Amino acid sequence: MSTFAIETDAGLIPSERITRVIQPKGNNLITKIEYLAEKGGREIAQTQVPVDNADFLPVIPATPGYELLELFPDPDVSDGIAVDRTPIIAWRIEGQAALPVTALDPPSEKPVILTPSGAVITNDTWYQSLDVYKSFYKPG
Repeated sequence: MSTFAIETDAGLIPSERITRVIQPKGNNLITKIEYLAEKGGREIAQTQVPVDNADFLPVIPATPGYELLELFPDPDVSDGIAVDRTPIIAWRIEGQAALPVTALDPPSEKPVILTPSGAVITNDTWYQSLDVYKSFYKPG
C-alpha cells in the first residue's frame, strides 16, 4: 500500500506505480511522472507540484526515545547553552545512512541526535552524554 501519491493531470498516482520522475529543466515548471498504467504499459503524466527524489526513499518508524537536538547560546541557562529537543518519529533510509524525520522542519545537514541511552551522535562523532557533547560545542 502506498504511503503517498502525486497529483497529476491524470489524477492521483500512488508512489508504488511511479517508475520515473523527470525533473523540470530551465524555466519549465512541469514535472513529468512516468507510471505503470492500470491496464498495463507505461504512461506519462504531468504535475506542477514540486517532487523531491527523497520522497521515494524508504522510511521506517523510530524507536521511542531518539531526539533531534539544537543547541544555542543562552545566558539564562547555568552553562550558557540551551537545548531544544524534538522527538524523532522515523528514519529515512538513504544508502547506508539513516536520516532523522520529525514532525517539524527537516533537520539540518548536520543533525545532532540524542539516543535513548543518553549518548549523542553527530555526523562523524559519538559522545558519551549530552554534557560531554556540550563541553565540545562551539556555536555557529
